[in-house]
Amino acid sequence: MIQSGTSAPASIASFPDQAHVRVVVSQPQLDPTAAQALTTALGKLFAQFVREDRMQTWAIETIDDGIAVLCAWTGGPISGCSHDKLHGVLEHAERNGHSFLAPPPIAVKATDGWRCGTRADLRTWIAAGAVTGESMYLDRTVTDLAEWRERGIIALEMSPVRLVLSAR
Repeated sequence: MIQSGTSAPASIASFPDQAHVRVVVSQPQLDPTAAQALTTALGKLFAQFVREDRMQTWAIETIDDGIAVLCAWTGGPISGCSHDKLHGVLEHAERNGHSFLAPPPIAVKATDGWRCGTRADLRTWIAAGAVTGESMYLDRTVTDLAEWRERGIIALEMSPVRLVLSAR
């Protein structure tokens, strides 16, 4: 699902590296209907932010089978008040059975699809052979598009939690 805002490029791919981003992880993964509902709700909020001159352009895309939604915008960083409004939209969307505000801290693509869990969960998945160093890791700490492009989804062996691999 892709949503873009007033005068926004058609996709995040055309945004500059300096664009701000917010990675919203979903637990469980979003199905197409839930992804459309969430991107529409976020799109309405971001369109309001454009009208209020809080940002210039925006785009929202569902990432890799619904594990996350990537929100990108140009202009300055959004204020605390804007983050509160974003939090409110995500909190409302959680009524549909997804966790957006406090999903487990690690998102990794196992042999059977994306999983979210703790370091202890990750150790268990590695021991069971469901996750390896080549498994993809989603880094939700990125703050701009350059960081997203560099390390948004990378091999676990290159991630900040790679030491769990050697602790087997």
